[in-house]
Amino acid sequence: MKNRFLKINIIFPLIMISSLFLGCNPNNPQPNGTATIKWNMTIDGINYSWQGTYPESSTSASGGSQYILQSGGPGQIILSNSGTGQGLSITISHSNMSGVGSSVFNQANSSTNSFFSIMDGTNVMNSYSNEYGGSLNLNITTFPINTVQENGISNSALVKGNFSGTLGKASGGTSTVSGSFESIRIQ
Repeated sequence: MKNRFLKINIIFPLIMISSLFLGCNPNNPQPNGTATIKWNMTIDGINYSWQGTYPESSTSASGGSQYILQSGGPGQIILSNSGTGQGLSITISHSNMSGVGSSVFNQANSSTNSFFSIMDGTNVMNSYSNEYGGSLNLNITTFPINTVQENGISNSALVKGNFSGTLGKASGGTSTVSGSFESIRIQ
């Protein structure tokens, strides 16, 4: 189970981030406007962050902060700062993430539809997940009804929230995690 989840945690965020960034190319026209998107996170007292604009100025963007609500599936938040030297990829997925409200991530409810994972691109053993233990609360405080394609690109298409608690480490034990995000709603 852990090997399967570890493979999903490595492959899924990379595919999602790549497809989201490659979707912003000149052959795929985007709505007019820009919005500031950002996130920050503290793990055991060490701060990580990223800030940029949507749409990204190139396909080699240094990171991202995006929300997707798949039809009939869970809400997903993808956060990254892969081009900054910190190399983190955060994937948050939960069936309750479809509006303002709270979601709990713990080992008992870990599944493909309920996971919070942090991958360190430089060291797989520095990964964190609710599958390994801990308990983390996520609060969505602002949720737009429409996507950027429906609203246009502006602050009215941002999903905002925060999270805090503990997550299990692949190497054993738990770490204290907290942070916030302002993610553009793609779908």
